[in-house]
Order: sequence, then structure tokens, then C-alpha cells
Amino acid sequence: MVAAPATIFGRIITGGDVERWALALTRKWFSTYLAESERQHGIVAGTLPRPRAIVLGPSFDKWPEDQVPAVIVTSPGTADLPWRDGDGLYRARWTLEPGVLCSARTQAESHDLAALYGGALELLFLQRPSLDGYANGVAWLGIRYDDLGYDDTRSLYAARVQLVVEVADVAQSLAGPTTPDEPLDPDTDPWPAWPLVQTVELDVEKVAELSNPLPEEVPE
Repeated sequence: MVAAPATIFGRIITGGDVERWALALTRKWFSTYLAESERQHGIVAGTLPRPRAIVLGPSFDKWPEDQVPAVIVTSPGTADLPWRDGDGLYRARWTLEPGVLCSARTQAESHDLAALYGGALELLFLQRPSLDGYANGVAWLGIRYDDLGYDDTRSLYAARVQLVVEVADVAQSLAGPTTPDEPLDPDTDPWPAWPLVQTVELDVEKVAELSNPLPEEVPE
């Protein structure tokens, strides 16, 4: 796992972070997994066009056709209620939907392309569930195929991989500055780390030791 920053606030992890981790992973590995998908389906590796765009985006249905094939990564938010451990550390799971938009002459050809690209994308996340060290793991919920139509000569299809990404230490409730009485100047500077303890004062109380311990009670 990637180390947390040394700050008295603890980490601040957002859905945008999860999207960017997924995006970086896809840009790094997708062509490798697509080549294997080609080989396993009897296609010479490198035959299928590589994505013209690998981007964050909220929607597939208005993507420009001249930028297809494209990989679009979206996250609508957390999948369920985040939970906190006894040390105040929160753990959360984000819904993540990386998908591929493909285009071909017919609906059937577009569907087949989407299946090939989607299979590569799916395996990429299943085999690299830490998102290069940032996440605790990935749960695969399924994959869906959407016919987006286009016109009489082209057909658009999307394959969307449905995942849940779990991340530990996304926030810390038992952290943060104890007082705003002495604000930083300027107030955009980082807060200093908690100081190290230099001296410790102990109060020692002497207790007399009994020379003859009390006998144990004898049950009646």
C-alpha cells in the first residue's frame, strides 16, 4: 500500500482519487491486456485499434464518434456506508465503472468488439486489484453491454465493467488540530506535525508491602 502522508489531519481520499488511480492503471496496462484478448480470440495481436482516448467522463452516449474506441472511467460515488475502526480510521468502498466505447459497421460487429475490449479491461482490474498500490482490493459485480445506436452506416456499443474498489484509511476522525486559536500565517501553510515528547514527568507513590499476605477465604 502507498504510505499515508505525515500530517496531523490524516489522509483525505476522494472518489476523484479512485478515478485517477483507475485511469493511470488503464493507461499503463490496457494495450497489454487487449493484445492478450486478441491472441485468445484468434486475432493477430495489434490488429484492433488502440483507444484514441482514455479519460474520465460521466457518460458514453454523447462521446464523439471520431474519438472511438475510447475508454471512459466513471465513479458515481460510494457503494455503501463507510465504516470506522476503533482508532477512528474510516474505510470506504467506491463504485467504479471503467468502460469501452466501440464502433463498427453493424450492431453485431460493434457488440463483438465491445466484448473483446471489455474482456481485456475486466481482466486488467481483476489481476491488478490494488490499482498499483492504492487500494485494498476490487470486487467484480459484472459487465454490461449497451447498444447506443448511431446512424445507418455505423453502430456504437459500450462495454461497462462494474466494480467496487475498497480503500482503507480514507479519513481519520481522531485527528486534526486541537485549536484554531493560533492560525498559521499565511493560513495556506501546512500544519506542523505533532511535536515529539522530550521529557516525561512521573508521580511515584510508595506503597507499604504486607509482610503476611491475607489468607484466602475458605469456602464454608
